[in-house]
Amino acid sequence: MEHETLATHNSNRLRLHPRAAALGRAFYIYCFIVFCICKTLVAGTARLLTRTGRRAMLRFSVFAENRSEAMGVVGLVNHKGGVGKTTLAVHLAGAWALAGARVLLIDADPQGSALDWAAARAERRRAPLFGVVGVPRPTLHREAAQFRRDYDWIVIDAPPGAAAVTRSALLAADAALIPVQPSPYDLWAVTATVRLVEEATTYQPLRAALVVNRRIIGTVIGRAAQQAAAGCGLPALTTVVSQRVIFAEAAAAGRVAQEIDPRGAAAQEIAALTAEVEAMLYASEKNETRGVAPEADHRERGGVDSGRV
Repeated sequence: MEHETLATHNSNRLRLHPRAAALGRAFYIYCFIVFCICKTLVAGTARLLTRTGRRAMLRFSVFAENRSEAMGVVGLVNHKGGVGKTTLAVHLAGAWALAGARVLLIDADPQGSALDWAAARAERRRAPLFGVVGVPRPTLHREAAQFRRDYDWIVIDAPPGAAAVTRSALLAADAALIPVQPSPYDLWAVTATVRLVEEATTYQPLRAALVVNRRIIGTVIGRAAQQAAAGCGLPALTTVVSQRVIFAEAAAAGRVAQEIDPRGAAAQEIAALTAEVEAMLYASEKNETRGVAPEADHRERGGVDSGRV
């Protein structure tokens, strides 16, 4: 009898109070819900990082299919000086370098402005953002060919006035950008450069377009310049780069605007310009692969025609 009483007493001690049992069940359910939420968040983050990584890889592999050399060689050319070729060349190279690509900037201008930019960066003990070499010679197209397998992108900063070197830069390039300031004088002076582009296209395929640079903020003159550029025989890119103090500050410090203010207006304009240049080259590769004329490709994409000259 005593044993039965003792067993009943122990059983009563082990039995939980109803309220405690309810709290225990609620705590168990709470922990299970938190576990499921954390599992979902971790899985979603992993998928997002995977997609982002794939997009980044696609961005720098879209031109690499079936080729083992540079994704693109872009020449900044204009017979007229003071139009901002070096600024655009440095910032295009910087955009691709910051995205993880191997980039080389060829300074073909005897003034060596891009080399000065690299020297200013080295003086401040900043790590090189991309390679910079000086090749101010009319043999540029032959020397540039030696770099194609070592770099993802090659940007050429051509000199003003030197027709022989500019012609060589065009022969080395897959795409040519002609920076023009939004003024009638610049548009009138671009004729000589357009003739060089037309001459280069007789030797090899070349995508070419004008890009309005140094637009005065708060005016519509940049848009008017784009419309006027249509009479030059070349298309104008939709991206317009404005005159901004940050470009001068970046040059003096051996940096690019994207490093100083990654989310600023200047960085956004350069990102848009970079995307358009990539689109030009991708359209060129696609047309060569499937035999589509630039005009037909433009109609398919419904965008700005930046076809071959």
